[in-house]
Amino acid sequence: MAPEKECYNTLAEGVINQTREVIETFGARPPASVGERNAMLHIAEGLKPFADEPVKLEEFKVAPIAFFRMQMVGGIFGLLALAIYWVSPALALSVSLLPIMVQYFQLLRYRLFLDPFFSKSTSLNLSATLKPEGEIKNRIILNAHPDAAYEWRYNYYFNKRFSLMVAFMLMGMFFAPLICGLGWWFEHIGNEELKRYCGLGLLLFLPGSLLAIFFNNMKVVAPGANDNLSGVFIHTTIFKILAQEKRLANTEVMVVLTGCEEAGLRGAKVWAKLHKEEFGGPETMVLTLDTIRDLDHMKVYAWDMNGTVSHDRECCKLVQEAGKKAGLDLPFGTIFLGSSDAAAFTQEGFRCAALAAMDPAPAYYYHTRHDDWRIMDKNCIARALEIVYNTIKMSDIK
Repeated sequence: MAPEKECYNTLAEGVINQTREVIETFGARPPASVGERNAMLHIAEGLKPFADEPVKLEEFKVAPIAFFRMQMVGGIFGLLALAIYWVSPALALSVSLLPIMVQYFQLLRYRLFLDPFFSKSTSLNLSATLKPEGEIKNRIILNAHPDAAYEWRYNYYFNKRFSLMVAFMLMGMFFAPLICGLGWWFEHIGNEELKRYCGLGLLLFLPGSLLAIFFNNMKVVAPGANDNLSGVFIHTTIFKILAQEKRLANTEVMVVLTGCEEAGLRGAKVWAKLHKEEFGGPETMVLTLDTIRDLDHMKVYAWDMNGTVSHDRECCKLVQEAGKKAGLDLPFGTIFLGSSDAAAFTQEGFRCAALAAMDPAPAYYYHTRHDDWRIMDKNCIARALEIVYNTIKMSDIK
């Protein structure tokens, strides 16, 4: 029997309490840190009594700082292009294209572009399994990440102007090569005056390069209550409820918590690639939760990774129907800037859907020290608990 509405509110309070415990007990949880590892071990201990098989903790190597240095690297190349221009516009053009390459591979496509240049650490992925009563015909993987991001300095200090600052940085990144190219052409035809004007025009984007260099505050780690302990404990709570209820008929349920999401989906990439051959039989669906806080902005994200990855439409519709059973009419959404772990699963051939509830402006707490357990929204969490529960039940009936 499905929990009553009041029960979901009580469960939501439990999610908030568990989040508070992790934040206050284990401290900062940047990717591949001691805090991330200890939080994962703590969660694993809590799942052991409910899982049908031993909870798996799988280590993987990662360069945790590489993803957070892409803005700084881009800004440094921007400054170099500005200085080199006065010696050789052609060489400056080549250097000015490097920030675009970094952003394309590192942010747009989430490749391991800068990773070879940074030191490696060890992170963890966790998986726990709950078997059905009968033959396994369906499988649903509940995915979230327990790590937290280094602070976005400008979102913390200038949230209302943050989008404009990012737009200015991106404008400089794309216009600098154009200006360098024009300067090269003017040098080629012997027009030194216009070449000089182009060089002076590059100075307009000097502030953008400086902003990029100091984009991340590596001395502060967001508490990560909403992003994404909310998703972690919603999934583990539903897993425990299902373990105490009558067994599902034919649906196996797994919790897969992936480390280093904030470092560029690294844990999800590793887990999905390592385990994809194991799930070729029963129909498998991955449901990723990420940042469950703003109910007015709750969406089923059918497109991910800057809009370049499309999730399985049937899985997305199933979550949408589960939302209707919870009294919510959830629209499909697109992650225009950034990504969720679901994208890494989809790229490896898994059928996925992602559910998130955050103001994409972005929210004032996103990747800042404001993302604490005190601002978590019980009602939003309760509705997400209900949606996840409904999705699993509907999948089992199917």
